[in-house]
This record gives sequence, structure tokens and C-alpha cells, in this order.
Amino acid sequence: MKRFLSLILMFLIIAAQVPGISFADEPENGKDAIPLEEARDLKIPDPVYQVIDPDEFQALIDDFIKEYRIRPKEISIGFYYSGSGEFAYYNDNAWYYSASLFKVPMVMSLVDRIYEGEMSWDMPLGGLTFHERADKALIDSHNPSAYQILGKYWSTEVGARRDWTVLSDLDPESFSRNYYNCSWFHAPFITRTMVNLLNNRDYYSEIIEDLKLAQPGDYFRRGLEDTYEIAQKYGSWEEFKHTSGIVFTEHPIVITIMTRNTPNENYLAGQLAKLLVNYTEQQLDPTLQKLLSENKE
Repeated sequence: MKRFLSLILMFLIIAAQVPGISFADEPENGKDAIPLEEARDLKIPDPVYQVIDPDEFQALIDDFIKEYRIRPKEISIGFYYSGSGEFAYYNDNAWYYSASLFKVPMVMSLVDRIYEGEMSWDMPLGGLTFHERADKALIDSHNPSAYQILGKYWSTEVGARRDWTVLSDLDPESFSRNYYNCSWFHAPFITRTMVNLLNNRDYYSEIIEDLKLAQPGDYFRRGLEDTYEIAQKYGSWEEFKHTSGIVFTEHPIVITIMTRNTPNENYLAGQLAKLLVNYTEQQLDPTLQKLLSENKE
């Protein structure tokens, strides 16, 4: 018996020293691991130009809320225009249970680990690979896959959400306690997270491609009828209904709609996307083009 145990111990020592020998429960290095500082930058730049008129944006959203008889306290909207780097919000201090929106920062955070070489897309997870679980979580919003990922790679959900704050480039101290304890998001957090997804689109290409396949014909796609590429994620749980995503106009935009006790959110998300695309192309793009022309002269 002692001889047998000695042989096993010797094998383990040799295996640890020989390249290419690994064990199933050890993470495999990411195939494309590169230094993080060369891979992506999560610092969101300050606006380059001012083309969004705050009063005009407020009036636009007020009219939208009035037209669809939405209770103002039950909706938040986030908007980002990449042409100028500006944000605009409606009711930005309201917090809502995130529902499935959390799946986007969750997978983004793990892509960082892949580039760091701590894990790989091919690592096994519950009979599938991590890549397959991530696809199911993002494309199909498959809850079991999402919670398998969450439970595998973080010891606590609070710790996971602490990691995700960096993706929004917001001060972690500015977050509601409910964010950490109960997964409550507000429009600035998820909007800015989506902006970093857009700004680092090569780094997060796997996630963007998944979100381009999510919910065909629904939410933002419902209003735009396949006119643009859209990478979107919805969240739905009881009275909380949300959508956040990127619309790839000439100067891509990020839109977030978060609601509570508001019927027909799927339809409302589509109508809001249509409204803000029109606002972008009819108001913001021409204003930006005028500013660029003036600066050349």
C-alpha cells in the first residue's frame, strides 16, 4: 500500500512539472491571453462635443411617457451618443431589481479572466463548456446556466457585484446598498457598462455577437424591424421589466429602459428605440456634422 501511495505521489510531482499535463479541476490558460492594459480601457472618456440639449431630451422623454401613459416614477431611461460621448438620463437615481440584466456584466467580468490567462472558454461547466453556458445565458437568458457560472467563479454574489462595478467606471461607494445585497441596478450602471462593451468591442466580441442574436423580433428590435444591428439584453422578473443594449447606427447609441409595474414593456422598449434612433439621426448627427465642419474651417 505504501509503495502504491509513493507511486501516486511521484506521478503527481512529475505531472506538475511537465508542460501539457493538467487536471480537470485546474483552469486552462486562455488561448489568447494578453496583458489587460493592452486589451481594453474601462475609463469612459469625457464628451468631446455637446450636441445633446438637456431640455430637448427631457421634453422628448416627457412626451414619450405622456403618450404611452407611463407613471413617471416607474420608469428610468439611459442614453449614450457615441458621436459626442455624451450621456442623458431620465430618473437616473431610481434603483430596480436587475432581473437578467446581471448576465452581461457577469460574463464581461469573466472575459477579463480569460485574457488574464486564469481560465478559458473551453473549461467544463455542468456538462457543457463555459463558452456554451455563456451563450445560453446571454442569447437564451437561461437562468440555470447563469447561476452555474455565478456559483462556479465567485464565492459570494456580493463579491461578484463588487467586481462588476469597475465595468461602469463609477465610484463603488456611489452604489446603493441594494446593489450589493440584492442585485438592484440603476440606469447609469447598466448604460455605462454597455458603453464599455461598445468601446471595447474587439475585446468583448464574443459577448456582442451573442447579444446580437438575443430576442429576435422583440424589445429594441421590435421598433426598428431589423434595420440596424442591435446587441441587446432584457431582464424580466415579476413587476420589473428592462432592456439595455447597443444600436449600431452610424454613430452607435446605447439605450436603457428600466420599468416597474409598467405593462407592455416589450412594446415600449421598441417604441423608445425607434424614437431615440430618429432623434439621433435627425437631430444629433446633423448637429455633430455641423460642429465638425466648423472646426475644419
